[in-house]
Amino acid sequence: MKKLFAYLEEEYRKKTRKSYELFQKASRLMVRGGSHSLRLWKPYPFFLASANGSWVEDVDGHHYTDYWQGHYANILGHNPAIIRKNLLPYIKR
Repeated sequence: MKKLFAYLEEEYRKKTRKSYELFQKASRLMVRGGSHSLRLWKPYPFFLASANGSWVEDVDGHHYTDYWQGHYANILGHNPAIIRKNLLPYIKR
């Protein structure tokens, strides 16, 4: 198992170099570079660049399905069109 975890960590590090750079910067400002359960992510969390619906994209260009949805606070997904359509007129006032 140790070999498997070492291999998976090595692959993760190869694919998330920009996230690692941001983690280093964030670690100078926050405990383990983030808040809440992000601090528990080993060896470091990936950092998001954008989100839409149930999808998120990290700063390294990888796409993920977001099953977490902000502790279910984003039950409608990220940036849902129906919310934008109905709230935007009020926001622009």
